[in-house]
Amino acid sequence: RAAVLESRRLDLAAEVAIHTGWWGCGAFGGNRPLMVVLQLLAAQMAGVKALVFHTGSPGPQHTLDEARAELGRLEAETSVGRVIDVLVARGFEWGESDGN
Repeated sequence: RAAVLESRRLDLAAEVAIHTGWWGCGAFGGNRPLMVVLQLLAAQMAGVKALVFHTGSPGPQHTLDEARAELGRLEAETSVGRVIDVLVARGFEWGESDGN
């Protein structure tokens, strides 16, 4: 959110774009679809216009598609608390560390 606000304060015409990836899904074994959903939600809430997701390889398209579908199911929720409750109820499982 700070990047969006600073861009506005400086009256920059460019929209803010955030480059991201599988944060917490390597050494910590996080759930990839859940991580994508959380980052997309955070970007939306912060007013970020572009989220560039670096996957490191072309293979995980199904993971991104799964995350987009999950995000679509959350569109009807009206509060952050409710979104969290729905995500917790979905029972996303934590993975194993990839050793990096």
